[in-house]
Amino acid sequence: MNYHLPALYILFSLFVLGCGDEKTDSLPQDDLCSEPEIGCFDSTWSAESSSYRLQLLSASPLLPERGSNEWLVELTSKTNESLDSCEVNATPYMPEHGHGAPAQPQVMKTPQSDYLIQEILFTMPGLWELTFDIQCGETSSELVIYSFWLEA
Repeated sequence: MNYHLPALYILFSLFVLGCGDEKTDSLPQDDLCSEPEIGCFDSTWSAESSSYRLQLLSASPLLPERGSNEWLVELTSKTNESLDSCEVNATPYMPEHGHGAPAQPQVMKTPQSDYLIQEILFTMPGLWELTFDIQCGETSSELVIYSFWLEA
C-alpha cells in the first residue's frame, strides 16, 4: 500500500485552497512589499503640509520601478479648495544613501489644474522620498514629502 498518496492529496488540497483568486497586481498592499514598516508604495497616496494636500491620481507604471516614472497629482488646500497660480517642483531623494536622482523631474501644470511629473528617475531599490516644493501666489513655499519603499 502506498502511504504517500494521502499525504500528497492533503498537500495539494492545502495548496489549492491557499491560492484563492485574489489579484495581487491591481493595487499594492502593505503585505506585498518587502518593507511594510518603512512604507510600501500606495497607488492612492496623499501627503500634506500645513497648507497643502497632494493626491496621486495616476502613475505610470502603476507601481514605481527603476528607471523613468510618471505621476499625475492633484494639488488642493488642506480644506480641499482648488488652487491657482502655484509652482510645484519635485525632488527624489534616498535618505539612507544620501543621494538623489541623476536628473530633476519635469513638472507641468495640466489644463485640469493637476500636475504631471515626468522623468521621475529611481535608480535603485530602497527608501525614496519625493519632496514637493510648493509655492502659491505670494505665500512662502512649503514642502510636502511622500516616502515609500521601492522594490527591487
